[in-house]
Order: sequence, then structure tokens, then C-alpha cells
Amino acid sequence: MSGVGSPGARMVPVSFDNCAGWLHPAAGRHGVILCGALNHEILPLYQSWHALAAMIADAGLPALRFDYHGTGDSLGDDRDPCRVEAWLDSIRAAARFMREELAVETLDIVGIRLGATFAALTAAEIGVERLALVAPIVSGRGYIREARARSGMLAGIWRLGETNALRDEIVNDGFIITADTAAAISRIDLTRGARSLAREVLILSEKPVAAIDKLANALEATGGHIRRKDFEGFAALMDSATLAKIPFDDWREIVAFLAEDRDSAECTPALPRPGTLATSSFREERMIFGRNNGLSGVLCRPIAQQTAATVLFLNTGGNPHIGWGRMSVEHARALAARGIASLRMDIAGLGDAVLLEGSPRVALYREESIGDLRKALDLLESRGLTNFTAVGHCSGAWLALNGAIADPRIRRLFLVNLQRFIWTGQEDLEALMAQAYRATDSYLQEIGSGVIWRRLLQGDVNWPRLPGIAVSMVRRAGARIAARVLPIVAQTLGIVTESARIKQMLTKLSARGTNVLLVYSDTDPGRDELARHFGPSGCRLRMSGIRVATIENADHDITSEAARALYFNLLSSEVGVTGHGIASPSEQRRHVALAA
Repeated sequence: MSGVGSPGARMVPVSFDNCAGWLHPAAGRHGVILCGALNHEILPLYQSWHALAAMIADAGLPALRFDYHGTGDSLGDDRDPCRVEAWLDSIRAAARFMREELAVETLDIVGIRLGATFAALTAAEIGVERLALVAPIVSGRGYIREARARSGMLAGIWRLGETNALRDEIVNDGFIITADTAAAISRIDLTRGARSLAREVLILSEKPVAAIDKLANALEATGGHIRRKDFEGFAALMDSATLAKIPFDDWREIVAFLAEDRDSAECTPALPRPGTLATSSFREERMIFGRNNGLSGVLCRPIAQQTAATVLFLNTGGNPHIGWGRMSVEHARALAARGIASLRMDIAGLGDAVLLEGSPRVALYREESIGDLRKALDLLESRGLTNFTAVGHCSGAWLALNGAIADPRIRRLFLVNLQRFIWTGQEDLEALMAQAYRATDSYLQEIGSGVIWRRLLQGDVNWPRLPGIAVSMVRRAGARIAARVLPIVAQTLGIVTESARIKQMLTKLSARGTNVLLVYSDTDPGRDELARHFGPSGCRLRMSGIRVATIENADHDITSEAARALYFNLLSSEVGVTGHGIASPSEQRRHVALAA
């Protein structure tokens, strides 16, 4: 699969005001700041934002994309106070960075979703020439209303419980909007007291949207030159992180707007020193590495004396290296506070690594990704780090398992909700995602206990999903029966079955002394795959060093804070950390940020 854009020398890791960023250098005199999405929209939009920054730099305009304070790889967290003002301050800091470190003559801003809203709120203050608003949130109240409705609709699937509801928090994809943050966002209305934002304003939006019309009219009344474009690729862009598609045609519209009638005179671009972020417990460094510098990651090292273990966090599905709900960031820093170094990496085709043609789904279950994993181990060894634990979730668990087969440097495997031990290439990833409801035995338990009947009587049933669930259960039942019958037939005919191949893989790891912990959420469909090959809960899995653990009351993505704490306890035990328990947000905030 060919790459459509490589980080390489065209990306420089930077930091400012406790924010992490990537500078895409160019020889132009006009700089561009990209204000990305926030909350759960970070995940599906991450790779497209990377692509847009690369395209802007290719047009000769240096571009800076960054993580707001408390998001992505920056310091802070969702529950810090005054989130909206902190996010606006991050944009102001980005503008200062571009002017002071790159000495650009003029600045433009491109913002998307809530990032577009904040770009509009800061544009006049910063003094930008051109402003591109991509699907902007015009009414903060409407945004919070939709976020709350989505959270309520999916709370049962994520098994959130009552804690967040009691705190009046909104949880989407593991990201939290506190009551104070929701109130601050709700007060925003871009049409109220509209003023001139920039000399030229481009608005990309779905067609037609009344709120956007109102915004455009309000801005035109201030005397600004407003352009409107239909955002054709919006729906595909906002799909899941795994299936989202980069809207290249729409991005070309933005690049053309930014580059139009610009002075073609070039200058030698100033390249700042690579930036790092640090607290009293860890120091983090964003890195590019591998063949043609096509891979990316964040090395997190403890400030205090570290133990002899190193953790490699792999991508989960199409999510970037920060993980679902920023879980990989949270766990890497908690491990560093306990003396464990880690690298949270992006394999080719995901996050900040080289882009591949198509949606992020093309990066999953690729044999070439095993080579990416090995390059990450090479990098860690070059930094004096050894004794590796590979942590993988879902598709990342497949990569960790198969990477360990290929590379004996991996001493421990922490495989979470593994859906397939072996990927033949014949599977349909989209169909697998659509059918991955819950493990069969969890439905059978509900039927036997009467839970499902009470839900039917109460009307608490998602009827449109029932046919898919039924088909999925029939297929799984058939697979379990086949798993019992096929070995007998295969032995007679001398055929090596899939179950036999998997047993050979695990036997090899066991003989090598590799410790493998298979971790499953209690209702995860991956448990059916385990049962198909090794019996219910892996009862026939009798090999030294190969174990199975279950996280109760957890969804596939490990969304709730309680489930994430249990997950971290298991992980910290595997890497030899004493004193389990992940630091609470308040405890983490006690680590005073150091100058980077």
C-alpha cells in the first residue's frame, strides 16, 4: 500500500504552554494554525487533520496543528477547571509560537467543529488575515444538547453506571465534559454580537444548515468577505475512527483559499528545536522513526529511577496513539509515576504516522505492521530500554500477538478483547464491526436469569439491532459446533485446522517463556473466539504462562472509569509494579508541570 504523505523531515514535534504540537514546515511567509476538534470528535477527525496540515505545507504555507491543554498529548485532563478559557489560551499560545519561533509575517486559522468555534472567538484578537471555519458549532447550547443525548443513548452500551450521571458529566467515547465545562460551552453563540473576524472567511458546511446561514449573514453584516462551500465529505469524515475517510476534495478547497494570491517569495524556514513536555513524574518526547521516518510515537519516561520494564502501547482500531478516551496517555503517565517507561506508537496508516490510501481501516490487520512494531522495539533499544511488554486492544491485540511470534524481544503480552488470533485476509472488517455486539453467553445468561424478559416487558429493547444480534449468535453457535467437529475430521484427513495453528503459536510463546495475559470484558464477543478454540473462558488453554482474566461490567472499549481502573491494575501487575491503582485526576494534577 503506497503512502500518500510521510511525516519524515516534514513534521517537527514542538511544545508551548504545556501543549504538544506538530509543525509542518514550509518556506512560505504566511503561517497557518489548525484548531482541531474536541471531546469524542478528536478520534474520527485526527487523521484527516493530519492530512490537511500536510497539504497546507505542500502548498508552501507552514502549518501548526496542536493538542489543546488537557487533550491529546498535552498536559492536563478533562476535569481541570476553566476548560474553555484554557482551550482559547492554547490557540493564543499557538499564535505566539508561530510569530516568535517561525517569524511568520501573517497568520491564518483553520478550525473544525468546536475548534472552528474557538478559532472564530480568537481570530480578531490574534489578528488573522484568513479564517476557514469547517462545520463550525454555532450554538454551544445545541452542541451540549446533542452531546448529552448521545451520551445518554450509549451509556448502556458503555456500561457507565451512575457515577458520571451523579456528577452531571457527559461521557462520549471515554471523553468527559464536566458540568462546569458544559455550562461554559452552552454560553457560546457565534451569532450574538458578531464582529469582523478576518479579511476573508470561508465556511464549509453541510447543505443547508439554518444556523450556518444565520452565522454567515451576521458576519456579512460586519463587512467581512464571506465565502460558502458545501462540505461534501462531512458524513464520511465523521464516521468511526476506523471507517472515517479523508475528504481530500474539501481539503483542496481550503488549501486553495489559504494559498490564493499569496506572495510566492520564499524564505528559509526556521525550524524550532523538538519540544518535550514534563511534570514532576514523567518527561515525554514525540518522535518520528522507522523506514523513511514513516512511524510516530510518544516516548514517556519516568523522572525517578525506573524499573527494568518497558511498555509498548499499540493502536486500538483506527484510533490514534492517544487511545479511546485518551486511555493510553493516562496509563502511560500513571506507569511513569511508578517507574515504568513506555512508547505509545502509531503504526503506518494511523494517527501521526505515514498516511495510507483509503480510510484508517486499511492499516488494520496488515502483515507489514509487524515490521512497524519491530522498528519501535529497535527505537526503544537505541534509548537503552529493554524487557518489553506489548499492550494491544482489539486489532492491536492481534498485532501484539503476531509481533511477539516474530520478535522474541517481547517478554510479556497484554492482549485486551482480542477478536481474532489469526487474520486470513478473507474477513470483512466492516461486517465484523457491525456484528460485534456481545458474547453469546452473556445473552444466554440474561435469558436464563429473566433479565431479557423484564427488558422486553419494560420496552427497554433496541429492536432494530435484534436481527443482527440473532444472526451473530447463530454464526457463533455454528462456529462453536464446527470447532468441536472439525478437529476430528481434520485429524482423519491430516489437515491442520485454525485452532491447531493457534495452539502452535501459543505453545511457541509458552516454550520461549513469554507471559501472555488474555483480558476480556465480561460480555465481549472476543470471548466467543476464545471459546471456539479453547472452550468456555479458555478452559482448555493449559500452557505455562498463558492466562485469561475478565474485567466485570466493562464494554469492548473499556469506557467507564471503574473498568479502566481494573484494566490498569491488571497491566501494572503484569509489568511488576507494586501498589496498584491508577492516579485520580486530582492526584495527577498534583504533579507540577516543569518547563519543557
